[in-house]
Formats: sequence, structure tokens, C-alpha cells
Amino acid sequence: SGPTHHHFRAPHVKKHVRGANRKYPPKGVVVPTATDTSDGDDGDDDDLGEEIVAAHRSQLEELTPPVLLELASAMQDSRVGVWAYKALVACLAAPDEECPAINQISADLRGPVLELCTAYDHSGRCWRLVLGQLRRASDPEYRQALMGALAKVPTNELLNTTLSFTLDPTLIRPQDATFMIAALAASPHVLGARKKVWEFAKHNVVQLSQSGGGGGAYGFGSVLQNVASGFATEAMAQDVQLFIASTPHLSVPARIVRAVTGKIRTQAMWVEYYGADTCTTLSGYD
Repeated sequence: SGPTHHHFRAPHVKKHVRGANRKYPPKGVVVPTATDTSDGDDGDDDDLGEEIVAAHRSQLEELTPPVLLELASAMQDSRVGVWAYKALVACLAAPDEECPAINQISADLRGPVLELCTAYDHSGRCWRLVLGQLRRASDPEYRQALMGALAKVPTNELLNTTLSFTLDPTLIRPQDATFMIAALAASPHVLGARKKVWEFAKHNVVQLSQSGGGGGAYGFGSVLQNVASGFATEAMAQDVQLFIASTPHLSVPARIVRAVTGKIRTQAMWVEYYGADTCTTLSGYD
């Protein structure tokens, strides 16, 4: 079965881009410098100019595709999901085997394509493909990309299954568990994902407190900073405080608890005072 598509209309984007006519190169683009001409030879300025332009074009071409994919995905444009699915469809029948179609995708796009396929395919076939590839992958960088893709769960069922895998050391290394927990909490496709992940973390506090290679304070402190800090209600600030107080064996530094609960309360105040205005503004976008 193919992916389930959601149809969204992107907000109007002005054609004029601020700073489009600026002459200096964009951030991240390295400009080749002229060679030393102290011998009096000015060199061939035309050739140097062409070299600079060519370097700009080459580097911009490398930067552009991932940026466009990220923007389209952030705008919930389901067309990128269809495109990613088609790129990987040859691999879906045998998710645990090596697939040439994955290797044919350029290295800078491989991770985004896997993430998009997983996020937009509610059938779970792309998620199973990523899981199969993660089981057999050994390259650290590729494993990181696969874990990021695995966390882009589109359904509650897959969220719960992936959460259980974070405690499986044969699949997710203990030092990577808090990375997965944080990535799952930030899932934009599952309603209430952060609250579900926080409840999971509390119920599995012993295992998670041992992750990260730094003992209880480090392991669960990371969960607080990357999961609990995203809440924006007084009730959740109190929930964090009560949980930490009831589990003193964690020995999470008081400064971390204060910082997290302070951030939650600040966000709660912002929602209380400006949330309605923000919702009104956003409702103007079709």
C-alpha cells in the first residue's frame, strides 16, 4: 500500500527576498582567495572571477536540495513524501536487505529522504525499511541518520514501538537512547507526542538514567532538558518538580531542574498572554 497523503496549502510567500541583491556570498559558502601576486603579476582576473563564480555555484547546488526539502517538509507539503516514497519503493519489499536504491541517493540527501518517507507513509513500510537498515548499519554517521529517520513516526502505534526500541541495546546504544527520546518527543506528526514520551521516560527512569555514559544525573538530566523543557503549562512544571522530588536517587542537579521548570513557566506565560494573538494570526493562512 502507498503512503497516506495530507493536503495542505502553503501560506503566501512574497516574491521579494530580503538581501537577495547582496554581493557577498551566503553563510557556509567558502570563497577561494587569490594566489599571492607579490612578484608584480596581477594574474588573470577573469579566470579568477570565473573560478569564484564556479565555486559559488557548486557549493550552492550542494546546499540547496536539503534546504528545499526541509522547507517543504516544515510546510507539511505532502508532495515531498510522495517523492521520497518513490525514491525508495524498490527497497520496501525486503527492508532488511541492502538496497542499491538507497546507495544511489546522494549522501547529503539520503537522511532527509529516509526521514520524509517515514514521516509521510502511514502504512509503516518506510519505517520498517529504516529499522531494517539500522539493524545492519555499522557506519556511525549513517546510523545517526537512520535513527533520526526512525524517530519521524507518523502514528501513535509506531511512536510506542519506537519508544520500546530505545531500551533495546542491540538496536539503540545506551548512549544514543536520550537522542532518540528527544527526537521522538519533537515529532510533529503525532498529536501529544511530547507528553507520551515524557510519561514513557518517567516509567523507565532507571534505564534512561543509566544512558549517556554519565550516570543518573547526566542521563535523566538530558531527558529533562530535551523533553520536559518543551512543555508550556504550569501543571507540567509542577509535574516535573514532583517527579524529581519523588526520585531523589537520580541526583539531578538542582540548577537543571530550576532551568527546565523556569523555561516551562516562561513558555506558559507567553502562551497565556500572546497565544490567542498568535492563533488569530495563523488562522489568516489558508
